[in-house]
Amino acid sequence: VGKSLVACNLACLLARRGARVVLVDADLAGADLHTLLGVGRPERTLEDFLSRRAAELEDVLLPTVQPGLRLLAGASAFLEIANPRYAQKQRLIRAIGRLQADFAVIDVGAGASLNNLDFFNAADLGLLVTAPWPTAVQNAYAFLKLAVNRRVVSGLAARSEVRREVAALLGPQGEATGADLARVAAAARRLDPGSYRWMLQVLTALRVRLVVNMAGPAEAERVAATLADTSYRFLRVRVPCAGGVPRDAALESSVRRMRPAVLDHPQVAAAFETILSRLLADPDLAACDRERPPPAAPRS
Repeated sequence: VGKSLVACNLACLLARRGARVVLVDADLAGADLHTLLGVGRPERTLEDFLSRRAAELEDVLLPTVQPGLRLLAGASAFLEIANPRYAQKQRLIRAIGRLQADFAVIDVGAGASLNNLDFFNAADLGLLVTAPWPTAVQNAYAFLKLAVNRRVVSGLAARSEVRREVAALLGPQGEATGADLARVAAAARRLDPGSYRWMLQVLTALRVRLVVNMAGPAEAERVAATLADTSYRFLRVRVPCAGGVPRDAALESSVRRMRPAVLDHPQVAAAFETILSRLLADPDLAACDRERPPPAAPRS
């Protein structure tokens, strides 16, 4: 659906506005952001950090064609990196939070792997990227559903009696239909009102926005309305639309040229500028800099 293109071009525009930006390639099984930015063979990659050859992420960041934008290149050739241990993944997430940058744009891999869900849940703002055809919209909702379920299951794990019932409802990997999440809420409310209140707080605090690729403004709003209605009805999560990116031959050409389209094509830049302006004006994003961290998981 073009998720890496969206991440790359938005990061470039952020840097053009004067922000210090780091673009993180967190597609651990298929890193390709360096190719989109014209970096043929990265000298330093995420593998250097995860294998502890580099103490901090700052030591492995690469300059890019856009001043102010640095890249944390992935390392798709290493099977161990594609399947990091839990401690490695948590170390990486903490290190991203220490980056000397105004924004970190994290491009996760395709699909709802546990790595992708955890990176998505760690972000201040999650961007769902989809396309206007039904299968893509279904996949976007499925990813969001699993991200919400994983966050809820992980948070309730501190209370064993709630965890057992939650696990029975959602399954071992948190796989559930939207209706099952409502049953989880009912179970938590019956067993432990404190856990139930925490769960509602987490769902309310989720910040998710939608970008519809290969769609004009009207089509993007139509797709967004469908996904937003389903997400709120079954998950109680609001998903406002950040905008659409019309289909443009310049985007396809930019991949072959290994240079972000927003740097050379004003019509493409205009579409991404609209999305970026909406995101930067979003009060939820502004709140990330001034509020305390999300509520901690309930304790026994």
